[in-house]
Amino acid sequence: MYKGIILGLVALAILVILNLVQSKFINRKEQQLMQKKMRERQNEIKELMKEGSEESKKKAQKIQAEMLEESSKMMSKTLKYFIVVSIIIIPLFALINKFYGNVVLINTELGRFIPLLGAITWFWWYILVALIAGSLVTNMGALWSERYDKSKSEKA
Repeated sequence: MYKGIILGLVALAILVILNLVQSKFINRKEQQLMQKKMRERQNEIKELMKEGSEESKKKAQKIQAEMLEESSKMMSKTLKYFIVVSIIIIPLFALINKFYGNVVLINTELGRFIPLLGAITWFWWYILVALIAGSLVTNMGALWSERYDKSKSEKA
């Protein structure tokens, strides 16, 4: 069982590293603001297209061009992030596979009924721990961010 605990700690460490890398490349608040702005612009485009005049169509095309430019900027940041993550993850997974290989961390009786749940190898254990820890970290980060923003606005 200690192998499962160690692998869980490795998954947590990788999760922290990936969150730090993500914060370096992608500003979450900026991204959320951009998404909100995009939804507003899409609604504006719909309204302009309903009008049907040439002027409104030109204005809608101009807004679409601006949206495309903003989207491409955000996509380039996201692409850079995914490249860096790949450079980090692929060697780490190869290293974990070298140590764990085909080690079965959990062997259950469910294997009789559902073959995939019979034996949990390092990869599936990593995925399980990373999903649970990732959702916890994301929710805790959102709560911390809310509290930080409230305290910051109260001081102002």
